[in-house]
Amino acid sequence: MASQTECLIIGLGVFGKSLAESLKKQQAIVVGVDINEKSLKENQKFLDQIVRADATKEENLRVLGVDNFDYTFVCIGIDMQSNLIATLHLSNLGARRIIARSSSAEHSLILQKLGAHKVVRPEIETGERLSYEIISRFDHFIKFSENLAVVQLEVPEKMWGKNLKEMDLRKKYKINLISIKRNEPFVNSDGEDTVLKDLETVPDPDYRFKKFDKIYLVGDVSNLQRFKEDYLSGDTSAS
Repeated sequence: MASQTECLIIGLGVFGKSLAESLKKQQAIVVGVDINEKSLKENQKFLDQIVRADATKEENLRVLGVDNFDYTFVCIGIDMQSNLIATLHLSNLGARRIIARSSSAEHSLILQKLGAHKVVRPEIETGERLSYEIISRFDHFIKFSENLAVVQLEVPEKMWGKNLKEMDLRKKYKINLISIKRNEPFVNSDGEDTVLKDLETVPDPDYRFKKFDKIYLVGDVSNLQRFKEDYLSGDTSAS
């Protein structure tokens, strides 16, 4: 079984709270940092640890050991300067994966220049969607209701060379493959390396999956997660 994902959330406003709550539902370990003691107390039930600290001070982040977390989220919203300074310090301290909140296109550009690996401009529901993408490790995750979702992911290695009939996803996992995006490298007539991209909206049941393919699956969230967990653990049989 995969180890728990460790997350650090800096800033516990509306977005930070939404993200913390959803990450905990996904069984992540979540540490929250805020300079406001009231915000920490209000969100304590969603956090494994709370830290009252000024994230614009590099030493405070160093003491936290930010390079030990799988993901660090900069959720500071109103104070753009603090948002930028915290992101810069995290980058300098070697944080593994920095995901920063942005308020504009220009703000996003600066955050990327400072070292943010991903920039988001969130509404409340973005926190939930982002947590599912990270914890489940799907490339993209779109939730339509409490249980129904569509996900995109690269074809797992165990599917290479197999077709839909052999995989029998509907029977084993009660999920459906709705599309295949083929990304097939080839050399064109000019001798240049390029990629053939083709989206099949009606998948051929006899098509054999290849290394660079991306697939789109729809189904119950728990069944989609079970499919991915079986792949990650090396077990392709359904329980």
